[in-house]
Amino acid sequence: MKRYARLILTGVGSLAVVIGLGFGTVYALSQARIERVYMAPARPVAVDRSAAAVARGKRMAAIYGCTGCHGKDLTGKYVSEAPFPVIHAANLTVSLPRYTDAEIARVVREGVTNEGKPVWAMPSEGFEAISDRDMGDVIAFLRTHRPKGETPPAPDFGWLSRWQIATGEYEDIPALVRHARAKPAVDLGTQHIAARYLVRTACSECHGSDLKGAQPAYPGSAPDLMIAASYDLPTFTRLLRTGVAADGKERGLMTVVSRSRFSNFTDAEIAEIHAYLTARAEAAP
Repeated sequence: MKRYARLILTGVGSLAVVIGLGFGTVYALSQARIERVYMAPARPVAVDRSAAAVARGKRMAAIYGCTGCHGKDLTGKYVSEAPFPVIHAANLTVSLPRYTDAEIARVVREGVTNEGKPVWAMPSEGFEAISDRDMGDVIAFLRTHRPKGETPPAPDFGWLSRWQIATGEYEDIPALVRHARAKPAVDLGTQHIAARYLVRTACSECHGSDLKGAQPAYPGSAPDLMIAASYDLPTFTRLLRTGVAADGKERGLMTVVSRSRFSNFTDAEIAEIHAYLTARAEAAP
């Protein structure tokens, strides 16, 4: 009996060592990726501080969802939930004074902080194509907010998140930016330049950089934007302004985003986007 007891204890001890080594390996790999330093240069960007530029930046910040995640007062609003890392949107009124204009542009476009570390919840894969003018105007708007409120908690990476990070299933934002640049939305010529730009910067967060929808697709996920060709301009305009689809029903997150973000598009911009997406559908194999 004592022999069997020793064998059991030895087996349990060995198993505990293996489990401990496994957890240690996962932690070490994930922490290395969390603490990775990127050498992406902070490219200068011109910022117009005029009232007109600030007003335009406010509209673009709404379209891009800056005030959706960070709140209208920019003190931080959105909080991601498990199984993803628990991440609180930054209090921009507190953090941005520590950033130069070039560093703000880099964290928005590249997902890299002023310390060179990756961020984990900024949709930079959709913002990587933001023009210098739009970036400058958004920065001008952000700079009008005086510091207030508290610094939110640091990201909380649970073990499931660490496993996903260690195995590459969950990637940091700079990696997602690289993937997005490798699969851009189709270029349909000079007549659609403006609309393609708007779709790339405002819609790709959910529909993918190539606009083919969430991959892999799942029930309720963002669809291929080829679906826009089934809308005429009036119903498409209603969708982007009110979130009501062609069948007269609301569409979950799309409805929320339409009312808070896309309702800031002008009629001309909506018409251009509809024309581009329709042409994209017609040009598809």
